[in-house]
Amino acid sequence: MKILVGIPVLSGFDHTRDAIDSVLSQENVDLLIIDNGADLDVKHLFILYSQDPRVTIISIQHNVYVNPA
Repeated sequence: MKILVGIPVLSGFDHTRDAIDSVLSQENVDLLIIDNGADLDVKHLFILYSQDPRVTIISIQHNVYVNPA
């Protein structure tokens, strides 16, 4: 069974890299990265990880705010 993990990303280069590496170190896991208007340094991470066939990236041009219910 495969698991899909989604990570919405806005900022935080080191935290984002650590989260992506943690997910990709697991077996049978695919990763969905949601670029929620991320900072430029974080966008450079997406270029590196986009080569991995387990990674899908969805880009949103500006930050879509999410309010708690």
